[in-house]
Amino acid sequence: MRWPGLCLIFLFCYAAQRTDAQCTSAIHKMRHYLKMSADGSSLADGYDVHHVLLDIALTNLSASINGNVTTNATVVALQLDTVIFELSDVLHIDSVKVNGAVLPVHSDAGIRKVGLPAPLLQGSAFSLQVFYQGVQESGGNFIGKGITHLVDDRWDIPVTYTLSEPYFARDWWPCKQSLQDKIDSADIWITVPPGLKAGSNGLLQNISSLSDGYQRYEWKTRYPTDYYLISASVAPYLEYARYMQFANSTDSMLLQEYIYDHPEVLPLYKDAIDSMPLLVNYFSDMLGRYPFYKEKYGHCLSPMGGGMEHQTMTTLRSFNFNLVVHELAHQWFGNYVTCGSWRDLWLNEGFATYCEYLANHYFKGEEAAMLHLEQMQNRVYEQMDGSVYVTDTADIYRLFDGRLTYSKAGAILHTLRYAIGNDSLFFPAIRDYLAAYAFGTATTNDLQKTLEQSTQKNLDTFFRQWVYGEGYPHFELRWNQVNGRVVTHIKQVTTVPASVPLFTIPVELRFNGSGRDTVIRIDMDQPEQTWSFPWQGEVHSVAVDPNRWLLHTESVVYDSTLLDLNLLPAPHPVIYPNPATAAWRIVLLPERTELRLMDISGREIMRRHIAGTAAELSAQHLAKGVYLLELRFPAGQKQYHKLWKH
Repeated sequence: MRWPGLCLIFLFCYAAQRTDAQCTSAIHKMRHYLKMSADGSSLADGYDVHHVLLDIALTNLSASINGNVTTNATVVALQLDTVIFELSDVLHIDSVKVNGAVLPVHSDAGIRKVGLPAPLLQGSAFSLQVFYQGVQESGGNFIGKGITHLVDDRWDIPVTYTLSEPYFARDWWPCKQSLQDKIDSADIWITVPPGLKAGSNGLLQNISSLSDGYQRYEWKTRYPTDYYLISASVAPYLEYARYMQFANSTDSMLLQEYIYDHPEVLPLYKDAIDSMPLLVNYFSDMLGRYPFYKEKYGHCLSPMGGGMEHQTMTTLRSFNFNLVVHELAHQWFGNYVTCGSWRDLWLNEGFATYCEYLANHYFKGEEAAMLHLEQMQNRVYEQMDGSVYVTDTADIYRLFDGRLTYSKAGAILHTLRYAIGNDSLFFPAIRDYLAAYAFGTATTNDLQKTLEQSTQKNLDTFFRQWVYGEGYPHFELRWNQVNGRVVTHIKQVTTVPASVPLFTIPVELRFNGSGRDTVIRIDMDQPEQTWSFPWQGEVHSVAVDPNRWLLHTESVVYDSTLLDLNLLPAPHPVIYPNPATAAWRIVLLPERTELRLMDISGREIMRRHIAGTAAELSAQHLAKGVYLLELRFPAGQKQYHKLWKH
């Protein structure tokens, strides 16, 4: 899902024309209604959904709905004595059948419970059929509304459409809202008045003519689909369909658009629509073939604020390049592989956001891509805190925080690509991740494990700092040129030191001058470090991270007082007794020296920072033998001393 250019809180409340008090009330109501656990499971985890048939009637003049939904499932609990599903209290249930028998239903804040006459044992198949009807209020649809009626002001066309993410499928159909339980297959039948069309998932099997000119659009998908990706859009649509061919293949796929039946719409968007084969082939080449190629890809226009990646048929406001790319990328990241919990939503939105940058780079060039990347990073710099990993999954505003879940998540994927250091490792590793969890769900930990296996790199520090941690680094760089060398001193200050005191990441420095540019990569593993490099001729400037790989801010100043480390006098600490039995004492140390004690194999035993000029290292717990002491001085020099334990 993508909401371009607006703060989500403002968007949701403004779209619904709600006051602050109404927004606050809606949030509290949503929290009260929310029965979904943070790990993406549900109260209905006693059964596994195999197939759903939605048979619903909609109009484009209101958010009214009338119909029945049949769920076919299998019991996975040891036994099931109550069938639980979710359906908004705004919608009235006429009757409920389990295996054809009408049974009473108990309602509690949108949670519907049907007691069974006799428990169903593990492995038993059953069907649940719910007959219901009602009208949701019109207006914005994000807080507690999964179905919306709005008029597209640009074209003066009324539209009714659904948007179920994350918890609002229940606002228009009785469902099990569990991320882990993907629906194996679905039929979506939508009955509409004369002059309207209804778009949905999968392939259109039939258009049945009913009485009074009504028609039933019968859609079918045989791909596993998460509950929030089922959709319906109703309007006076014009269908624009054609087939594309996959590159280096004889296989083809249907591309199907439901655009407004207005004489100016198709001419306005035709070029963008006709470019879809290029985009699908681009991402298929990068990520693996479009996952749902046996059915289709398409779009339904609606007046929503941005777009929603409904599986095989995205709902969107316009054919803006970045919006189209974002929602198409979701077919891989979000639909093919869905976040395993709402804490992991950044996996869906971060990858889709980063794909915008990649597509800009490929189709529009380096300058457009860098501008897009800068906009992404600048959005993050608006505030200093926040992680991409979500802790409060009941807070819709936090889930869809454009700064964190979208921009920061996209930016740190760019940094991850840089940290891995080789595109021939990075992109195959992403394909391995998609293949490993195809048509299923994955968590942040699953992504990390797959990338580590594919690249043979330990990414624990990266994920701990950049994904789970808050903030970003600020680099203060001072530089000087002396005695044929360029001297640089870098100090790193993090924006949320309580969360991440130091981002350990390689940093690129670019030196400009004397008719040449040189980029050098240094390992930033200390809060302050000094480096010097030989340089012939005059240096004009030094830049930090010139290619914008890192999410960071910086300050760069020329400092004529900065000296080459090679010219600084080395400290001469004194260590006694050596050999020692109880402890070594070290004196004449510069303040803020770091000590690292290692065994003879290089395994670190102890590390500490010294505030004063002396330190004592206990030897009592150590075995007899030889040890190595590393001293890191504030000016950047290092010394090594052998210590003996009797």
